[in-house]
Amino acid sequence: MNKVRKSEVKNYLPIIVTATLVFLTVLLLRSWSATAQQNITQNWAASAVYYNSPSAETETFRMSEQEFLYYQKALEMRLEQAYSRYADLLTGEVKEALAESQRDWLKFYNSTTAALEQCWQEPVKIFFEQKSLQRRTNVYREYLLMLLIHRTTDLEEWSAGRLARMDEAFFVEAQDKLEAEKRQLQVQMGLCLYVSDEEYRAKIAQMQKAGQQFLDSNQHFVSLLSAGNKTAVLAEELLQLQRLNYLTSVQYEGCRFFRREREE
Repeated sequence: MNKVRKSEVKNYLPIIVTATLVFLTVLLLRSWSATAQQNITQNWAASAVYYNSPSAETETFRMSEQEFLYYQKALEMRLEQAYSRYADLLTGEVKEALAESQRDWLKFYNSTTAALEQCWQEPVKIFFEQKSLQRRTNVYREYLLMLLIHRTTDLEEWSAGRLARMDEAFFVEAQDKLEAEKRQLQVQMGLCLYVSDEEYRAKIAQMQKAGQQFLDSNQHFVSLLSAGNKTAVLAEELLQLQRLNYLTSVQYEGCRFFRREREE
């Protein structure tokens, strides 16, 4: 059951590739076990304690601020062009629904920028249980660039007449997976708020609300676009939720990192 768009992993800037390969297989939170050798408290990220130990680095960690701004601007321009070209192909209710979903996406993007620039522009080390998955990264850059790539990919794929695909034989399994993804997203969003200082929570909550609003309006658009094709609608919704769960897990690990640093 492959719901990832084929064009999503080619013809894009290399800045995200390393992080994507690392984290797309880790969409759910892992339980953190304390060990005597590492002296890791269950409630805190091991990365905060062992930041200086050797580990791989993502492109978003290594790039300069100037490079990040260059790539961000290039992706924003590509997104605008993709939206304009696609909107010109649509008419009536479908076009209106696309416009609404795009407005909600922009609110989500802007609220994410406001939330993450509060504290998450500094580098962190994400630690997903296995030491081989340690990566130094930048949550702020990672999140924003991935949002831009995802939305641009969607618009370009839809413009070419391609929706997310799913084998109908997996429909029931995918429904169960969808409900699990929804529950997991709620858990991770709650944890992001829980481990963040009070001064940051209001903007994080606004970001989460905007993300949910975008998911809803995007599903309305997809339903109209596909003429209610249940398989296509489910595949698209599951794809969006998996993406957001991944990004929220990165944000949560960043929240844990910075809180542990402040407690040390």
